[in-house]
Amino acid sequence: MRPRAKRLDYALQSNTCRKLYFAMRWLVGSLLVVLGPCAGAILIRDDVADSKYLDYAKEVQFAGVGQLVLKKSSSTGYGTATYIGKGNGKHWILTAEHVLSGYITDGSVFKVGGKDYKLGGTYSYLGDLAVIPISGTGVDDLTATAYLNHALPIDADPAKRWEAATVGYGLSGTGSKPLTVDDSKKRAMRSVIDAYKLKTYTAKGDVNQEFDGYMADFDNGAAAKNTLDSQDVPASKLHPDQRSARTQLDLEGGVASGDSGGPLMTQRYGKWVIAGVTSGKYDAAGFGQWDNYIAADAEYGNFIAKKTGIKPLPEPATLTLVALGAAFLARRRLKN
Repeated sequence: MRPRAKRLDYALQSNTCRKLYFAMRWLVGSLLVVLGPCAGAILIRDDVADSKYLDYAKEVQFAGVGQLVLKKSSSTGYGTATYIGKGNGKHWILTAEHVLSGYITDGSVFKVGGKDYKLGGTYSYLGDLAVIPISGTGVDDLTATAYLNHALPIDADPAKRWEAATVGYGLSGTGSKPLTVDDSKKRAMRSVIDAYKLKTYTAKGDVNQEFDGYMADFDNGAAAKNTLDSQDVPASKLHPDQRSARTQLDLEGGVASGDSGGPLMTQRYGKWVIAGVTSGKYDAAGFGQWDNYIAADAEYGNFIAKKTGIKPLPEPATLTLVALGAAFLARRRLKN
């Protein structure tokens, strides 16, 4: 297993933590950044209506994304997960390992489509990515989301980088006023993916590690609010190739508590697919924060396939070979 980077863990929010957060917010202010579980969920632009993020999350491509409600000794925790289909005789969801860690089977559920599904006990994980079976009435009718088993390239030109959507639940707020809404509603946002396995530093210079997956920052279009760019951070603190796409997307956002385990989804090969899983965020919440996603690359994608029996979406070259093979067989049948 790969080592995890030093991070502010915004993974899981508990009932106790929520109460503490709202009781102390006026008193401690920015101190809440270091409290981890009290941090927040999908954060949105100041100038875009929250209803647009809520409506975006209702689109059909996100139908398999649900909320995890997890019993953990004396508390209840929350996270996000995605239904990926049936394999090896079981139905499976994909999430982050640190979300499931320490959970109790009784009373823990995956909530999606207005129904609750029981978690199946033991989960399997690699690094911070995990899969776990679910069961319940109507599970065969759930909408499965395909996943990749190869990394997507990051163009050296920030203007040519690929866009992705992130879905999650929990505390919300805007880029300038984060962590102000607690409603457990499903929101989806968009971001430009700026890096993959990039050795980097936060603005404070306290991270020096090659991350497992993708990175994106919550852009606001201005300097001093984008941490993956030399316009904001001294060049000595950055990888030579570290440059951020600075244009705000229409539904630009950032992740935090309650979003961990949710999917990083993008359009590839004519359909929406899971390219990664939300793992954590770094630096202060709001504009300029940067988010880390475990990539569904060859290592992690093949792990999912081995544990679940569910095949990933093939790479384009593989799809082409399959299509050519089918065409060849069809011609042979016609000749016969």
